[in-house]
Amino acid sequence: KETYIKASREVILSGGAVNSPHLLQISGVGPSDHLMDIGVDVVNHLPGVGANLQDHYVARVSHRVRNAKSINRLSRGTNLLKEIGAWVFSGKGALTFGVTSAMVFSRSRDGLSSPDLQLLFTPASYSERTLGKLEREDGMTVAVCPVRPASRGTIMAASSDPFVRPKIRPNYLSHPDDVRVLLAGIHQTREIFSQSALQSYSSSETAPGVHIQTSEELESFAREQGSIIYHPVSTCKMGEDTMAVVDPRLCVHGIKGLRVVDASIMPTVTTGNTNAPTIMIAEKASDMIIEDARSAL
Repeated sequence: KETYIKASREVILSGGAVNSPHLLQISGVGPSDHLMDIGVDVVNHLPGVGANLQDHYVARVSHRVRNAKSINRLSRGTNLLKEIGAWVFSGKGALTFGVTSAMVFSRSRDGLSSPDLQLLFTPASYSERTLGKLEREDGMTVAVCPVRPASRGTIMAASSDPFVRPKIRPNYLSHPDDVRVLLAGIHQTREIFSQSALQSYSSSETAPGVHIQTSEELESFAREQGSIIYHPVSTCKMGEDTMAVVDPRLCVHGIKGLRVVDASIMPTVTTGNTNAPTIMIAEKASDMIIEDARSAL
C-alpha cells in the first residue's frame, strides 16, 4: 500500500553526506545521465548531487610506551576497575579522556596563510589487524591528518531501490598534494617524538617503524595502513555555480519547498573537526526556516 504525505510548507532533508545525495538521486534530483542509467525518472538535473565528496584521511605514527601506563593497560582488568572507581567517586581518571588528549595545527610548508595539518595525540595505540582494538602493550599515537584535502570522491545511487546502498568512491590521496601534506605531517610528528620530553617515555617507533624512511615507503605505509576519522561532507554543496546543489539559504536549486540541512552542504571540508560546524549549520538553518516561514505569511 502506497501512502502519500504532503508538507504544508517545506521538506527538510537531513540525511548526512551519504544519505542526502542518495535520497535526492533516487527521487529524481541529480546528474541526469546517472539517474537514467539506474532507471530513475529525472525531476531536476543537478550534476553536483553526490559529487565533491571530501573527508579527512589519517596515517598514524605510534610508539611503544615505557615508564608509564597508557590507555592500552588502563582499559583492562583490575586497572579498568580502578578507573571506573576513580570516575564514580571523584569524576577523574582515564574515563574522563576523549579520544584525543592534545592536538597541533601546523603548516606543511612555509608561505601558507593558515594550517593545513592537524596532529592528534592519543595516549594509546591500536592493533593493525582489528579496527578500533587497542594493543595489549602500552603505546601512544599521533594521527596525522591533512585538513584541507584536494582529493574529491563521489556517492552515487547504485539502484532505484532505496534499500540498496549507494556506491561510495572516496578517492583518498588521489591528489598528489594530499600525499605531500601527509608526508610532511609524518616528518613533523617524528620530530615531536624525538624531543627529550617524550623520549623518556618511548622505547621505539612501532608504526610506520624506523625502517620506513623514503617518501615512497611512507606513501605506501599511508595508503596501506591509513584510515579515516569519519568527516564526510560536501556532496550537496552550497553555492551558485553549476555544481552547487543548494543556494545560500540551503534550498535545493530548481525544487520549491525542499531544503538540505546537514554536513553535505559545506562547499569544502572544514580545517578540523566537523561536529561543531554541523551544529552551526543546523542553528543557522533553523533561523532561516523561521524567517522564510514568517515572510510567507
